[in-house]
Amino acid sequence: MAEQTTFRTGINLAFDLPPQYREDPDLVELYDALILELRTEARGIPMNTIQTLLLERIAFYYVALKGAERSGTINPTQIKDMTKFWLDMTSEFNKQLAAGHEKLRESLLRSISDMVMEKLADIQDPEIKKTVILSLKEGFAEMGM
Repeated sequence: MAEQTTFRTGINLAFDLPPQYREDPDLVELYDALILELRTEARGIPMNTIQTLLLERIAFYYVALKGAERSGTINPTQIKDMTKFWLDMTSEFNKQLAAGHEKLRESLLRSISDMVMEKLADIQDPEIKKTVILSLKEGFAEMGM
């Protein structure tokens, strides 16, 4: 039986494949890789318990679908239904990620703006200050901000 490598404690105890999937080392590796990738994509975004469990379900249902396909225990209609169910979950996760990334971006930009304004206040020469402000304005515009 293949061993999973994901660290398990607290909420991570939910990240455990049922025994029938642990018998296939490829499915175990796929599950662990999916969890790692999903967590990487969500890095920096505060996630509540439900979002963390949704991440696990996305990985599990994909592995369950792949396992059923490999064993031939699923027909095309079931594949279609299970794929739609899985895509609905991933769609919700992607919406949450996008919202989280936007909040993170806004927070970062607010922090940068505050720091820039604080440092500009330190510039005593009005001509230098004006030049720096114009340069920053152009730079931010080039970045689409």
